Amino acid sequence: MFTNIMKRIDYVNLIGFIAGSLVLLFMRAEYLIGVLVLAAGLLLISSKINGSLMMYFLTYFVHLYLIGIIIYGLFIDHVHMWNDYVFIVVSALAVSVMAVLVRTSTGTLSLFWMTLHILIIIQAFIGQGSFLSAYWSIPTVQHVFHSFYPLLIAFFLIGVFFDRFQTELKREYSNK
Repeated sequence: MFTNIMKRIDYVNLIGFIAGSLVLLFMRAEYLIGVLVLAAGLLLISSKINGSLMMYFLTYFVHLYLIGIIIYGLFIDHVHMWNDYVFIVVSALAVSVMAVLVRTSTGTLSLFWMTLHILIIIQAFIGQGSFLSAYWSIPTVQHVFHSFYPLLIAFFLIGVFFDRFQTELKREYSNK
């Protein structure tokens, strides 16, 4: 039921991931986040194609690690230390394992990232400076997370609902 809609959202997200990673890699010299954004987009699409538990785990891990780095940057202004990254890795691993154990597909991530891409584009237009100077800049992304976290959480939870609903629809259809 929602599979076709989610695939279209994923392709729109892939465009956002590619554009964001190009800006981060070539305009901002944010290599870690740029590579993670590109990997997140590619993993999201490949998890839809492959659909194995390992692919879901890897997709959730990369996405949650990237989100963790962005959120952690909201609270800490100093240079990141290795132990900071280890904490984020352990947290991302724990949540990824839980997501795989409860058999959550990646529709949750699709809606979250669609919302985030739209908010980043809107913030880049209304923010200070030109669109390209604000698009996927650290202040823009942090402002979006700081100002619109209830909306991001809401779309994440809507994605969880769609995942569960789609799973139950498939189960009911196969039982008939």
